[in-house]
Amino acid sequence: MALKLSAASADIFSEVISIRENISELEREHRQRELLAECYSAALQNAADYAIEVEAAITEPYRKELSEFARRIPVSDISQVVESKPDLRSIFRNFRDQAVSHLNRLRADLSEAVTAFHTLVGALSAADGDHDSKLRKALSSLREAGRLLGSSPVRQIVIAAAENIEQSLEELHKQHQLTIAQFVTETRLLHTRIDELERSAAAGRMATLLHRAELEQRLLQHASPRTLLLVKAKELRACEKAYNTEVYAQVASAFAQRLRNGLPNGNLTGCWGDEQFLCLLPIAEEEAACFTKWAADYLSGSYVCRYSGKSVVPKLKISATLLRGLPNESGPELYDRISRRFESL
Repeated sequence: MALKLSAASADIFSEVISIRENISELEREHRQRELLAECYSAALQNAADYAIEVEAAITEPYRKELSEFARRIPVSDISQVVESKPDLRSIFRNFRDQAVSHLNRLRADLSEAVTAFHTLVGALSAADGDHDSKLRKALSSLREAGRLLGSSPVRQIVIAAAENIEQSLEELHKQHQLTIAQFVTETRLLHTRIDELERSAAAGRMATLLHRAELEQRLLQHASPRTLLLVKAKELRACEKAYNTEVYAQVASAFAQRLRNGLPNGNLTGCWGDEQFLCLLPIAEEEAACFTKWAADYLSGSYVCRYSGKSVVPKLKISATLLRGLPNESGPELYDRISRRFESL
């Protein structure tokens, strides 16, 4: 009897363990579904927040519609998410069609402007060549006619007319050359203005980054545990050697913008040192693990910028790592660990 009870107890115990394992599995799957729902919701909101600014009349309605869609659909209900796919597809396609139409109009306007400019330059060149030679040939014939008139009173009139025509032709030629020179000057000024705007935009983006002293102060103010993303932009300083300081600033600002755009909201990003960028992330270290690979893969590569009126494409190689602030760690100790970790990248 004791053996039978023992066997029955073992079966019951085994069933309890099996039930518990099944419950744990269900809890794990439920948590995964919650994480997937959060990612889906975040993806929708990011698509709205970081929509390409085509023009206000197109982008703003799209951003508003997508944000309302993200709030309206209960992402925890898989069936409703599946049913909402056509609506979401319609929102994306409508924005794409409007954006494509707008870009096509811009391309058409640009093409017409280029065609008009080429036509004008061609006309000026033709006037400088074909018409000039015809006029000079006619002028030569007029002089020859005056010579053949001998001592006729008309001879002086013809010769005077030929000289007046030649003077007018020279004046016309000078005006023509001035017009061409003005076009060249205005084109050069336009390129210079574009370069100035690029430099101004680059300086503006870099001005929003924290400097090391500010980063140190923020790190002291931020309660532990701290999750720090250390990113090193190799070859950044080489841009200055290969081109100039302005190209270096443009590449640095473009890199910093890419970096900040990909980080979670609420992050603090700044320059720790030469080619060194430090990001204080508002998430746990486990969640932040994916950002090291993201930084190395997404931020490495080509960066287009302006140099002497032309586009150049320097390349950067990015390495990244995570660093966790330790409990009761002093500021100098943390700063030293950060610097040593940067040196190892």
